[in-house]
Amino acid sequence: MKVGLLDTLLPHYLPFWEAFFKELGLTVLHPRLPKAESLELGRQTLPDEPRWVQLAVGRLLELAPQCEAVVVPQLSHPDEREAEAGDPWMADFAEVVAHRLSLPRPLVVPAYGGLEVMGPAAVRVGQELTRNSSRTRLALERQELLLRPRRAREPQLVSPGQHTVAVLAPDLLLEEPLLLGSLPARLGELALHAVYANTLPRENVLAASSRVPVRQLLDPQREVAGAMALLEGKGPVRGLLFPVPERDAALTRLAASLVSRARKPALLLPIRDGEPEFDQEALEAWADRVRLGVAAGRAREAEAAPGEGGSE
Repeated sequence: MKVGLLDTLLPHYLPFWEAFFKELGLTVLHPRLPKAESLELGRQTLPDEPRWVQLAVGRLLELAPQCEAVVVPQLSHPDEREAEAGDPWMADFAEVVAHRLSLPRPLVVPAYGGLEVMGPAAVRVGQELTRNSSRTRLALERQELLLRPRRAREPQLVSPGQHTVAVLAPDLLLEEPLLLGSLPARLGELALHAVYANTLPRENVLAASSRVPVRQLLDPQREVAGAMALLEGKGPVRGLLFPVPERDAALTRLAASLVSRARKPALLLPIRDGEPEFDQEALEAWADRVRLGVAAGRAREAEAAPGEGGSE
């Protein structure tokens, strides 16, 4: 049996599921098209959807004719059904793509949650694909080490000669370099040290999202708000950048709300099709605001510091 494994949306989920399916004796297929071609295929198919949807759709269209089943990651664990009205793609990607493209509904697997979440899901999916419960449980036992939590590392907040800024977006965007285009390189050219939201421990991010008084129904939205809550209060972080794919209305609304509440220079930056991929002037103006804020902060520190010979 051939199983297609999507390699976008949340690509960090791949190692366990690929090893698990191979342990079951299944043939695992990956997309072979260059991702830029997949993005273009998705753009031609669904021109009015965000870039991250188009890329995933392009990959699915390549895989579907070759496989008996295609597996996609679960993006959210929504607690409220109204979340689907806010962003149906994030709430249930598999259901929407099956409806919009008349494809068989892909199999859905969690992309996070560790052994307590992914273990039962693996048993469910493995039994559905093989009809063999004992083989499925043995495959899980052999590969469950890949689900053991690893020690989280705090991101580096300081880089010599650069000003630190937080780049706040869902993991599904930040884990896919194609969707950010030349933005990381441009930040480096502006002497900005970018700390990306997806480098923070995810459980900490989701827990911190409750401290932000904006409407968040889906995990990708909570990732943005929680990362802001964790990073804005860090002294070295001097500015907040919210890259948002064009045509992603729900994420744009969330980012605009967060920008309006920011205490440090903040920018909502649409990532668009074609060249240039974003508004260069807006990014440079924001970088200037970050630098001015740093200079003003240093001036205040100098004024507050006791002068030579001053009293203790």
